[in-house]
Formats: sequence, structure tokens, C-alpha cells
Amino acid sequence: MSSRPADPALDLALECVDAVRRTYGARGDVPGKFRTRCRQLIESIYYSGLSYTLAYAASKVGDAALDRRGEGAEVRRVAEETSRKRVRG
Repeated sequence: MSSRPADPALDLALECVDAVRRTYGARGDVPGKFRTRCRQLIESIYYSGLSYTLAYAASKVGDAALDRRGEGAEVRRVAEETSRKRVRG
């Protein structure tokens, strides 16, 4: 049994962290930048509000990413596709 209440947003965030870690390892450029971006977004929510932060994040990911649902295997697939694109380009 889990000791914390169910929280879909937290579960998705943990899946994202896990997908980045599995794809790129725990150390390196990508995980470091991912951690930095996560900290910046939390700070932005605190100081600027959720609406502004969501608008900012949406402007960074583009239209195609907004149409997808980031759940389960989808999160891992996006991390792996990003990794392949990074190696090629």
C-alpha cells in the first residue's frame, strides 16, 4: 500500500522524471537541464501564477505536443524519440 494519497499530476511528473532518467541516465547534460527547467517552472508558478506558467510552458513545447496526452508509455516514447532526434541532429 502506498503511504501517499493518489495524485495524478504528481504521478505524471514522476513518470516524466523516470523516463528522462531511463533514456539519458541520471547524470549528464539532458537530465541536468531537465532538473533546472523543473525548478524554474515551480518558481514561476509561485511568483507568477499557474496561468502564466502554463502559457509559458505551452509556448515552449509547440502545438503538436499540446495535442498529446502524456501518460504511461507515451511519456517514455516521447523521451526516446527526443533522444534519437538529439543524436541525429
